[in-house]
Parts: sequence; C-alpha cells; structure tokens
Amino acid sequence: MRNRYAIVFILLAAAFFRLYRITEFTEFLGDQGSAGMVIYQSLQEKTVPLAGPVISTGQRPGPFFYYLSALPLVLFRFNPIAPAVFMALIGMCTVYLLYLLASKLFTPAVAAGIAFLYALSPPIVVQDRTWWNPTTIPFLVLLLLIAMHKVASEKKYEYFLLVGITTGLAVQLHYTALFHVISGFIFTVFMIVTSLRTDRIRRIGLWSLVGVLGFIFVLSPFLYYESARSYKDLKDLILLVLYPDPARLPGVTVPVWQMWSDVIVRVFVRIAALPTVIVGILAAASLVHALLNRKKWLMLISLWFLFGIAFVGLYKGTLFDHYLYFLLPFPFLLFGGMLVSFEKRIPRVFLYGFIVCLTVFDLAALVRSGKVFNDIQRTQMATGEIIRQAADHRFAFALISSRSFSDLHYRYYFLMQQEEPEALADGVYDTLFLVCETEICPTPYVLAQQNAVSVVCYDYYCEWNYPNLDMTQWRFIRSVEGNGTIVYTFSRGTSERDVTP
Repeated sequence: MRNRYAIVFILLAAAFFRLYRITEFTEFLGDQGSAGMVIYQSLQEKTVPLAGPVISTGQRPGPFFYYLSALPLVLFRFNPIAPAVFMALIGMCTVYLLYLLASKLFTPAVAAGIAFLYALSPPIVVQDRTWWNPTTIPFLVLLLLIAMHKVASEKKYEYFLLVGITTGLAVQLHYTALFHVISGFIFTVFMIVTSLRTDRIRRIGLWSLVGVLGFIFVLSPFLYYESARSYKDLKDLILLVLYPDPARLPGVTVPVWQMWSDVIVRVFVRIAALPTVIVGILAAASLVHALLNRKKWLMLISLWFLFGIAFVGLYKGTLFDHYLYFLLPFPFLLFGGMLVSFEKRIPRVFLYGFIVCLTVFDLAALVRSGKVFNDIQRTQMATGEIIRQAADHRFAFALISSRSFSDLHYRYYFLMQQEEPEALADGVYDTLFLVCETEICPTPYVLAQQNAVSVVCYDYYCEWNYPNLDMTQWRFIRSVEGNGTIVYTFSRGTSERDVTP
C-alpha cells in the first residue's frame, strides 16, 4: 500500500511539472508548425502520410509521429497546445514504466527513488512538454525493455509482438533508434538459439515470427514509400555513416574516448543537476558496479548502454541532445542498480536522504530553467495582426530573426485562417510583412536602409534558398509590438529616404 501511495505522488509530481503553464513553456516553432500543416492538409485531401518529417541530416523516417500527433490535434480542433499536453502525458507514463521495470529488477524503494529523479529531471521535463518526434522515444525504449523482461524472465513469449511493434515505432521517431532494432534482433536470435533443444522452441519460434510481422506491419507505410523511391533515404543514411561528407557534417574531430566520455556525462546528467565532475564520478561508479555485478539484467543493461554509446560514435557530425534520447532510461537503471547495493549496507533513511538531496538540486535547476517562450501566443498575435492589416489583399511574409530554422509555425496559423502569403520570389504583392521574434530587433529606420536583409524562410516558398531582401525598394508603414514580437509593415515603391528615424 505504501508503494502505491509513493508512485501516485511521483506521477502527480511528474504531471505537475510537465503541465504547469505549459502554454507558456512549450516550444512552438517551425518543426511543430510543419507537423501540424502536414496533418491538416492530409485530412483535407483525405490522404495518409507515408513518411515523417525531415531530420537534420536530410532523410525522412517513418510517419508514426504524424499519426501520434493527429489524435490530439483533431480532438482539440488543431490547437497546438493539445499535442504538447499529449507529449507531457506520455512523459508521465514513461515515469510509471521506469518504476514498473525498476521494481522488477530492484526493490520497490529504489524503483520509487529513480522514478522520482526521472520525474523531476530538468532536461527531461523540458523535453517531455515539447511536441516533437524524438520526445516519446524513452517511452518506447522502456516498453521494449519490459517486453524483453517478460519474454526472457517470465517466459511470456507473446511479448515478442510488443518487442517488434515498439522497435518498429521507435525507429520512425529518429534513426538513432535503429540501435534498438539491432538489439531486438539480437535478443530474438539469442532466445531462439538458446531454446533449440527445449520444448519451448516451437512457441518461441512462432511468437518471434509474430514479432517480426508486427515490426514489418507498423513500418509498412514507410516501406511502401521507400520502395517507390528505390529506398533513397535508407541508402543515404547508410552512406552518411560509412562515408561522411565533411561539408555536410561539420562535426567535431576529437578522440573516440573523449567523445564517449562526453556522451556518457551528457546522458547521466539527467539524473541530477550536479557539477560535471560529480556526474562523471557517478557515471563511472554506476557502470563499474553494473559490469562487475552478478545480476545478468544489470550487466545486460550496462553493456546495452555502452554499445549504444559506441553506436552514436559512428556518426561524425554534431551530436545534438535529441540524438541521445534512445539512451535516456539506461543511466537511471544503472544508478538504481548501484543504489540497491547501498540499500543492503546502509540504513534506508540515509538512502532516502541521498535521493532527497538529488531532487533538491533538480528542483533548483527546474526553477532556473523555467524559460518562458510564449511561442504560441506570439505566433497567434503576429499572424492575427498580419491578416488584419492585409485585409484580403495579396501580401508576402518573412521572418528576419527567430530561434526557428523555418517560418512554418506562422504558416500553420495562416493555414488555420485559410490565408496563404505569396511566395517572396513571385513579386505579385504590394505589401510585405517582416517579423522579428527575438529580444534584439532592428529599428524601422535601420531596417529600411538595408539592401540585403537575410530572412528565415521555408525552402518551398523561397525557391530552395533563404533569400536576402532589398528593403530600400520598400516604404515603411508601421510596426506593431506585442508578446516579444515586432511586426513591420512595408509597402512597395519608395526608398528608405522616406523613413524618418
């Protein structure tokens, strides 16, 4: 009963920190706008997306992210906060799955402790309230681990189906999850080989085949898409890893051991917001303990984690944090294994005190990292103001300063209002709106003097180039400021000399 109360408290804490003021804290930029537009247009055209959003290296994974996001968007009339809340709820479920798996591997007290640390981890809280395709990878990884435990330890071979489905879904969220596809394949082969001379081989063979079919089934839309393109994305991905192009991957050139240690620390820092040196010591102690431990699952988890580090080391470009999401549950499990050893040697009150100290660091970091973006309100305000000023006339629109790499979060709201700005290169418009959404924006006088203003624009609307605009050919009309955004209105025909400082 006590454990039940503990996990309820932990889940409530996880929900609170993920949902508190989520409208202000969540990001809504070009990636989110792009996903919303694809889903909306697919519904309007009665089509089904067969491939997912383009990743940073230029390939497309499967379309599962679109299918996952469609449900909250449709239910809440394409309000972009709905999928962000949905992601936060999945993050809360991830906390429960971590507790569930840890309670099978360790003690209930240790399981509750590492679940609490996961629930309050500042980087994980931030990522869990973001509507983005890598966000739900840790949830699927934990489902995979639970399914494998069910198969190997509890002899419930029907969970092979869950092994196949989770790996098929995870790889559609980001290609780094290919590592778990390889792991799932090795696990299946191992279970078959070790059961060849037993009476379980028929059941294992049957259910492993069902798992493979489940994997293929959830990937079938993407496989159909790739087959029509001669598997271009998969070939490009393989070539990118085997023959990296320095022009496309301007990454770091550091020794392998240094890259591995950096990645280990970057993943382990999720446990607690501690100084890097302490995190490194904690990581080394957890890994050494796991490798020397006689518990096969703890040793398996440590090897899985280390091979995962080696896997991302094959990539020669910059390792962004979201590339490592497929490893996030492992540091908590490794740390939990070490806590079990402490639990047997020290009074439990000291163990609880240690976990409380770590959560204090996390809570302090959560307060410091509570950056308010107000992306949704800002985008709504700017697009509403542009539509009001345009008044059914042709107009073009561009971002001149943004945290985003595209302007699709604005085009999403234009689409919701059945408005479509003209392409910048078309020149069939007489009104131009520029939007600055950063803290430092140029004055209208300075802006109007520029003959090469670089704008952030989605490739499709800018003929595959981010254009430079000659503002000396435009006359400044007005600027409207609100929610950290400035909307500049220009009309065609007069140079900057007509603008007074």
